[in-house]
Amino acid sequence: MLSTTDPNVTVTTAGASFGPIAVAEDGYAQTPFGISVSGGCPDPHVASMRLVVTSSDFSADTVDFPLNITATPGCYDNMEFGQHGWAHSGILDGWHLSTYRSVSPSHSWYCGNDGSHQYTNENDARLMTPLYTVGDSTTMHFQQWYNTEANYDYCVVEVGNGSLFWLPLAQYTGYAPNWQLASFNLARFRGQTVQLRFRFISDYNGTGEGWYIDDFWSGALTGVAEAQRAFGPSLSTARNPVRDRAELRFALPAGSKGRVGVYDRAGRLVKWLLRGATGSGRADWNLTDGRGCAVPDGAYFVRLTSDRGAQVVKLLVAR
Repeated sequence: MLSTTDPNVTVTTAGASFGPIAVAEDGYAQTPFGISVSGGCPDPHVASMRLVVTSSDFSADTVDFPLNITATPGCYDNMEFGQHGWAHSGILDGWHLSTYRSVSPSHSWYCGNDGSHQYTNENDARLMTPLYTVGDSTTMHFQQWYNTEANYDYCVVEVGNGSLFWLPLAQYTGYAPNWQLASFNLARFRGQTVQLRFRFISDYNGTGEGWYIDDFWSGALTGVAEAQRAFGPSLSTARNPVRDRAELRFALPAGSKGRVGVYDRAGRLVKWLLRGATGSGRADWNLTDGRGCAVPDGAYFVRLTSDRGAQVVKLLVAR
């Protein structure tokens, strides 16, 4: 039976049937549950749901899980607007926002000590994204830089959907001398509420500089040209592909500031177009990089990022 005490959610169909569910696996109802959401529900809003599961051998278990309610799936953060819904905890937790290393432009999450630029021994620290909904576009990306004691200390990426189990996606150890773009497909979680966890684990001896995370985005990397929402930014272009100049229109919610940057297909910053933008206006790109050199033909991504989220437009340069 499904229930909730959330004032914005009403369970309309509380019962459903499941087939056999293997240990540590997800199960899907053969008949759907039903809920309704109040018209005044904030967006986004995370509701706490409770499911009482009764099995054929008459045993019962209670599962509590989060349900993210939003019209805008995905999650975007370049770490420039504070903690912004991220959380961290664990043994000798060293995660914090730092300006020592970053991609765009000045902040990243760092697990280590900003004084010595070394992490501690016997560390098990967890950095977690906000809960968000995986949409039809299931790609997830982030930038990372790490320096650990090889084969003893590890950077582990995991994904969870509110259950007791976290699914490992990757682990890294040793030294990455440059920023790396990490990409994953979350197709098995399409339509679900998820959270990414960056878990840093060190043993009792030997350290390094640690682990940095920047420019996290999970969602579409295709053109976005929809009306501005009151809770988020909007970015669009009328001409695509472009040959000599790209003209982009942006709009930001009241009181919000944003940045517009151009990125290549590997996620590297090509050029800043605007910083500290407010209100609505235009951002033009003359198809050059930050040094003033003409960029090669190909695909590029223009990102508008603010404290209310982000939008991305894909541009094709074809002279």
